[in-house]
Amino acid sequence: MEESTMREICLVLYNLRGCDAWPQNLPFTRDRKIAFIDTEHLGQSFGDFLSRLIQFINPKIAPKGKKFWLELEAADAQRT
Repeated sequence: MEESTMREICLVLYNLRGCDAWPQNLPFTRDRKIAFIDTEHLGQSFGDFLSRLIQFINPKIAPKGKKFWLELEAADAQRT
């Protein structure tokens, strides 16, 4: 996974507040897009990127993903 793809996943999951985000629920399609499936928990689960997905991301970019997620949280906290 490229860093830009990882950042997009972070943004989507952060802004949608999760969607039962396990790796098997975010498969890549043949045309290199990510399909979001099993979305019945949309808006009910938050932090799935850090708790469930980060461990499956390339270890070279995972720290950047964690940092980006924490930046999203910090920016959100400043708005409230």
